[in-house]
Amino acid sequence: MHSLEHLFLAGEFPERAYLLSGLTLEQVALRPDGASHSIYEEL
Repeated sequence: MHSLEHLFLAGEFPERAYLLSGLTLEQVALRPDGASHSIYEEL
């Protein structure tokens, strides 16, 4: 497994489902001023 794949998909950070579990669709789709992407667009 490539090191970046390990880092972002399986490794050093909590699972995406856990990180996003408390957010609503509205929050995930929001693009704050100055941000280039919403969370939804990043995923």
